[in-house]
Amino acid sequence: VVNAQPGDVILWVNSDLAEHAVNGASWDSGLLALGESYKARVMDKGTFAYADGQNSLLIGTIVVADAETPGGSDEAQPVYLPLIRK
Repeated sequence: VVNAQPGDVILWVNSDLAEHAVNGASWDSGLLALGESYKARVMDKGTFAYADGQNSLLIGTIVVADAETPGGSDEAQPVYLPLIRK
């Protein structure tokens, strides 16, 4: 689970030799090779699921909610691919 505030940037980085993709309701990274990345800014509050476009069993969740300090961050929060879920 990635926790974010409205306006935050999420950064996915492929750290695997195999190609991966990030697919969500509002974004599609296309195929990412080793070392390539994809950024998305989250604006709406809520819980958003995403999956690896190459393997639908690799999934993740972004929870966007207000924090105690208002305002988002331009510093990207990294998520490394392939996604690992316990």
